[in-house]
Amino acid sequence: MDHCFYQGSIIHEFDSAASISTCSGLRGFFRVNDQRYLIEPVKYSDEGEHLVFRYNPKVQHAANYSCTELNFTRTAVLKDNTKSMEDSKMESIEKEKHIELFIVADNNVYHRNPNSKVRNRVWGMVNFVNMIYKTLDIHVTLVGLETWTNGDKIEIDSNIETTLKRFSAWQEIILKKKKNFDHVVLLSGKWLYTSAQGTSYPGGMCLPYYSSSVVKDLLPDLNTIASRMAHQLGHSLGMKHDDYPCTCTLGKCVMDSGGSIPALKFSKCSRTQYQQYLKDFKPTCMFDIPFSDKLSDYPYCGNKKLDDGEECDCGPVQECTNPCCDARKCMLKPEFTCAEGECCESCQVKKAGSLCRPAKDECDFPETCTGHSPACPKDQFQVNGFPCKDAKGYCFMGNCPTRDDQCSELFDNEAKDSSDICYKMNKNGNKFGYCKNEEQTLIPCEEKDVKCGKIFCTGGKHASILGEEKVYHLKKPLTQNVTECKTFFLYHKSKDFGLVAPGTKCGEGKVCSNSECVTIENAYNSTDCLSPCNENAVEDGDLGCQCEGVQASVDWEETLNVTNISILVVVLILVIIGVLSAVLLIRYQKCIKLKQAQRPPSEALGVENKGYTGDEQQTRTEPILPDIHPLHRRTAESLARLPTSFSSPHYITLKPASKEPRGTADPNPSAKVVGSYD
Repeated sequence: MDHCFYQGSIIHEFDSAASISTCSGLRGFFRVNDQRYLIEPVKYSDEGEHLVFRYNPKVQHAANYSCTELNFTRTAVLKDNTKSMEDSKMESIEKEKHIELFIVADNNVYHRNPNSKVRNRVWGMVNFVNMIYKTLDIHVTLVGLETWTNGDKIEIDSNIETTLKRFSAWQEIILKKKKNFDHVVLLSGKWLYTSAQGTSYPGGMCLPYYSSSVVKDLLPDLNTIASRMAHQLGHSLGMKHDDYPCTCTLGKCVMDSGGSIPALKFSKCSRTQYQQYLKDFKPTCMFDIPFSDKLSDYPYCGNKKLDDGEECDCGPVQECTNPCCDARKCMLKPEFTCAEGECCESCQVKKAGSLCRPAKDECDFPETCTGHSPACPKDQFQVNGFPCKDAKGYCFMGNCPTRDDQCSELFDNEAKDSSDICYKMNKNGNKFGYCKNEEQTLIPCEEKDVKCGKIFCTGGKHASILGEEKVYHLKKPLTQNVTECKTFFLYHKSKDFGLVAPGTKCGEGKVCSNSECVTIENAYNSTDCLSPCNENAVEDGDLGCQCEGVQASVDWEETLNVTNISILVVVLILVIIGVLSAVLLIRYQKCIKLKQAQRPPSEALGVENKGYTGDEQQTRTEPILPDIHPLHRRTAESLARLPTSFSSPHYITLKPASKEPRGTADPNPSAKVVGSYD
């Protein structure tokens, strides 16, 4: 890729932005406040002249934008109740995200922009889209471009929605095998019979089939087309149109339903919807860094990674928006204690006990800040297998999965678990009833496992969009009662959410594990701590068993052994001290008796002893005692060398030494500095 695409802002203009290309002349887009401008080179000019246009919503070629959204909802996507490596990526939704974008240009787009023109046009569009999404901490990267030079590879229907369905199927089956990407856009230069300028699947990001969109490319201004592309990406990220009451001035917001000029901002409504989408659906593909295998691992300030010696890293100076971090030095600004994290507020670490992660349900525990770290402590939850929802289920990885809830998520809130007779069909071993899928072979359930295969529901009005709904009506021979057994299978090659979720209760003291109904002890043998901890059992994210108030994994047999050894050591030390004390006491008494035996007899009892009046001066003999504790014989100089005692623990942040000296130089380089602590 040519290095001729740039993003930035206008000098001395606070509210401004620019997306410029220097490929074959200067062209691009810039904005100052609410006014937008377009730069284009003058055709056939020998002097390098350029024209600057002011965008006008009334100009006919900047036709009002409209789009359609297919009848797709992602509410049918169930929560996967297993704690995976991908879940750990979503611990903080504030983390920087990436969208690996693939563009397909149809044959009509190619004929309007042959050879390198289509490449430069697409690169300019992605440069514009990336400038918009940086405001959401999302980097949009072009990872591939395919141009249909010899005719279209799918039929471009006059109905844009039909075209999207065909394109989605083609890209999943054909394109995905050649290149990995997060979202794919078809630029179509065909006049489609609809007023809509684009269409996509709401909330479809990261889903193999649904993470795709179609955008019309019929205007010469690539920035307007790029704005439409950004609009469709917004739908894929869960954003809705900025209709009343979430309105914006015409053309100002990306998700405006009637925008006529390129938009650069997202409304507060769009931002809120996007944040909620991240929490609900966890699009973990957005955390993969594009071309990570080609990036240098050399640490440097500005790479948005916290390397050794750095206190923060908010990226390059021109991109850093973190008020707590000095982007030039990757150090916290003076008086600040943190730059990011769930326990960081206004650049200060929150007080101990501040809630940083609320409990999701009765199987989860709230986490609070420690008072000395900006990060929220590791997620902890109720022990797996603990009864929940009035004994209708058992806790599993912080959730309480039940078949009723799964039916509600698949269809609607009126749907619930069907009769036991429906689950007999799981013994058939076909797509409407099975337990396991091993190498495209559907394995029937054994009798004991039928409630851990396909789920069967009753009630509800809305069919699942993810797949085909199938309804059976079974009649009991004796009562003639008809039972509805509703299930579904996926249209496309994705995980089958129609199977009963892991951890769901399938009998008293039994749960589904790997599509088998097993006892809680067998399912959670690596984390079974109900017996030792009773009702105080807690599990952390690494499946380590804990009891409330205990911050280490509990192994009771090992703990008892360690305790016994500790007691023996203490007793042995006390015995040794007692023996030494007795020996010292005996020696002391012997010394006293010896002195008394050597003392000269007095002249008379009861008369003052006038002492010895010989040539030598009388001296006082100290008893010879062992130096039991050297501290009692310390001098003033030796006491000064004692280590400083601390009245309370202090948490200090180590910073690398500054290049500039701070304070007055010590004239005695060999002298030690004694810290002063409270």
